Amino acid sequence: MLAGYLDALREARGRRLLPVLLGCALVFALFSNGIVHLGSTPSGDRTIVLGTRALGSPEEGVPELLAAVIGEAGWIWLLLSILCAVPILASTLERGWLELVLSKATPRWEMFLGRYLAGVTLYAIASAVSVLPLAFRLWWQTGVNFFPVVAALFFQVVSFAALLSVASLVCLAQQNIVFPMLSPLVVWLASPLLAARRDSYYQFVSSYGGRYLLDVAYIILPKCAEINALSAAWIRDGELYSWWPLWSSAAFTGLLLAATLYLLERKSF
Repeated sequence: MLAGYLDALREARGRRLLPVLLGCALVFALFSNGIVHLGSTPSGDRTIVLGTRALGSPEEGVPELLAAVIGEAGWIWLLLSILCAVPILASTLERGWLELVLSKATPRWEMFLGRYLAGVTLYAIASAVSVLPLAFRLWWQTGVNFFPVVAALFFQVVSFAALLSVASLVCLAQQNIVFPMLSPLVVWLASPLLAARRDSYYQFVSSYGGRYLLDVAYIILPKCAEINALSAAWIRDGELYSWWPLWSSAAFTGLLLAATLYLLERKSF
């Protein structure tokens, strides 16, 4: 599995996927650091300034700012990381790779799981590079703890891992890379819609069966939108109001990934 993991990272670097992803993350980090600075009010109190807008005292402004950055950065790196990670997964099932894997004693699932974990690593690196420099700098200047940001980034990784597990399963059935790329995006777009189903779709779906199907889809699919909201709330308030989005998404990832690896072992190429 380690060999597959390291080979996937080398492939990401060789295809220029990793440098481009890191370059975008660094640009985001530089931009966010450039527009945020520590200022003072007419009364002499310190305040966090975003561009020309004062956000308030560091104790209030830093958490609000970092929560907003996590929310904005989350979907950017999610989309870019899917574009980088899915080709790495899909290439595992190309003819050259199949001949190499099947001719060795290494189990297929180990190689595939290693490459899946490499895809998750790409997202984790991009998210950390884009957000942590600003969080660390503000901690250095104001003393406001940046560790909640680290936990929030972990929550976001759980969300991305769930989406990438969807692409992993679709990769087994599709030689074309388009569907493996689109499938996690569809699930991601469906997440906020299903979370708000009681206030939106219930007005149009009056039958018990239809509402039941919507509820089942919500329960099964990963809760990306809610995890994003939990991450922001954790940074602002230091409280995790519900573990449900996290553990249900993690369970979805584990079950779907286990099914993917099982089918991969049994698949005839």
